Amino acid sequence: KCSLECFVVAMAYMDRVTQRHPEIQVCGLTCHRLLAASLTLAAKFLEDVHYSNKYYSHICGMQLQELNNLERAMMAMLRAELVVKPEEFEAYRRVLTQVGGRCLS
Repeated sequence: KCSLECFVVAMAYMDRVTQRHPEIQVCGLTCHRLLAASLTLAAKFLEDVHYSNKYYSHICGMQLQELNNLERAMMAMLRAELVVKPEEFEAYRRVLTQVGGRCLS
């Protein structure tokens, strides 16, 4: 289970990657993979206790090797910059709250 903070941080990671790499198109073929990789990184970065990639790959409906490759690629595209500043976090939290309603309040 990912915390609500993980979803906010994952959104920041996806936004950073797509801004730094405009050649990455967010569409039906890529959004699932971007979300899986960003949530995996966010959970590992934020949570004291997190699941294995094997578990996350099962939940995401992909092979373990694919998730491992996606995680490595995302980490490289983020230049290992995983910290999300408080003001940045709050901006993404507000966006998710507006989109998702009260579930993130």
